[in-house]
Amino acid sequence: MNLNALYSFQAIVGPDHVITEGPLTSSRVLAVVRPNRTTAVAACVRTAQADGLPLYPVSRGPDDGSKWPTGSPGVVLDLGLMNQIIALDEQMGVLTVQPGVTFKQASAYLREKGSRFTLVGIGAAADASLVGSAIEQDLGLEHVSDLEVVLATGEILHTGLGRYTNARAKYLSRTGAGPLLDHLLVRHHLGIVTQMSIWLAPAPSHFQSFVYVLRRPEQLGPVIDALRELRLKEVIRSTATLSNDFDLLGLFGIYPWQAYAGSTAFMRRLARAALRRRIPWDALWVGDGALFSHCRAQARVERAMVRRALGRHVSRLMFFDRRRVSFLALVERVLSSFSARRRPTPFDVCSRLSPYVGQLLPHHTQRDTADLDAHRDRCESYRLAPVLPFRSEDVGRALALAEKTAHELGYEPAVSIQMSNARTIEMMATITYDRASEGEEDRARACHDAIFRELITSGYYPSRPPTEAQRLLPDSDDAFTSAVVRIKAALDPRGVLLPDSAGAAQTAPARAPE
Repeated sequence: MNLNALYSFQAIVGPDHVITEGPLTSSRVLAVVRPNRTTAVAACVRTAQADGLPLYPVSRGPDDGSKWPTGSPGVVLDLGLMNQIIALDEQMGVLTVQPGVTFKQASAYLREKGSRFTLVGIGAAADASLVGSAIEQDLGLEHVSDLEVVLATGEILHTGLGRYTNARAKYLSRTGAGPLLDHLLVRHHLGIVTQMSIWLAPAPSHFQSFVYVLRRPEQLGPVIDALRELRLKEVIRSTATLSNDFDLLGLFGIYPWQAYAGSTAFMRRLARAALRRRIPWDALWVGDGALFSHCRAQARVERAMVRRALGRHVSRLMFFDRRRVSFLALVERVLSSFSARRRPTPFDVCSRLSPYVGQLLPHHTQRDTADLDAHRDRCESYRLAPVLPFRSEDVGRALALAEKTAHELGYEPAVSIQMSNARTIEMMATITYDRASEGEEDRARACHDAIFRELITSGYYPSRPPTEAQRLLPDSDDAFTSAVVRIKAALDPRGVLLPDSAGAAQTAPARAPE
């Protein structure tokens, strides 16, 4: 990296917040820069533009690994220090935050303030960024307004009415005079979001979460179709999630390398045995969801509808309301007084797996190793997220393609099915690898690319492909790509902001870092 650029970054954010050595850096990550305010972000972007230095912004949380450089070497702009909650409008139910604010932090803040509102569940992890998750989720941007965005030129703009300082409805409306820029800027990597207002939901008086277990592969299809009907009828109104055993193993433990003699391929039998030591069920899939009811009668009816729809198709179905969660928490405290190590309870599982139980009680359970850092530990991943019709035949076909291709190349994908609306599903398949192992990154990328091509050939396209997958997308039949290229060239003339994103390669190329 050019020394002038390095000195500029250090002058902007301070030498302690520019990391150039250690496990976070690599041949592709030249430095990690950590600004703590919007003006510093803008100054960093201007420095990158002046030097033609590729820039990769990340917010905070477990999903950031998919946004670190895997193509053009460059600088990671880590926004984790921008973690302030700016404002809460308790009357209108709007929370304004910076990108480093997590779901856990925001939930604790709302409880501390005694707010009558709660976060809209979109299936994100407790440690994930609200801003990052809203941008990444298909429906996340429907619940946000007044984005503060640093453009790739270093200019700062506000979307909607936010550009008028005296606009009283600026964080209540997504529209304003002129075009709606929100999706264009963030989905096509034309800017960095440094502040966002998020619309909250009234906290239900009778909240329930539910967890269900599938032990056999043939149960998946009927469950998918049953969940679609519950979503269409708006019994389930927030994101519901299904996770396979490998995804669950990542939530509750660490890969037991010693049991596999250094093999990179998971064997399902051994993985399920390892999982049974972590959770109290023999599970091939575990799903969760939530019911937001505002009276006791509504809660009873909706619970009965879920039980009737899912009960005959699953191996186990459990509901958790405020009273039961409080009782389980008491049981957990009593058991903990007898032993420091014990088998997890269903409450442990739900507290970690479900983003909803955390609205009732703090996430007080911890992973086996509290000090986990994927980048420091050189644990990386490639992720695919095709959008599927909410039909069992499509889910089964896409899953079979992903698993077959991964198995042939020596991997076992961790799969999470996100049901954020009534008509489409996003199937997240993750290939995890050890960056420190020679040749492993190339093998994992080859596996990712092979699965991606198989899914595309079968008509399953991603709505938000990660940076490294953009090169695999076929040319479209209309003017979409050329229009995006022209916009990208106008707003990012040297192509420094996420240069491997769609269309960026056709703009003026960034100068190779020195």
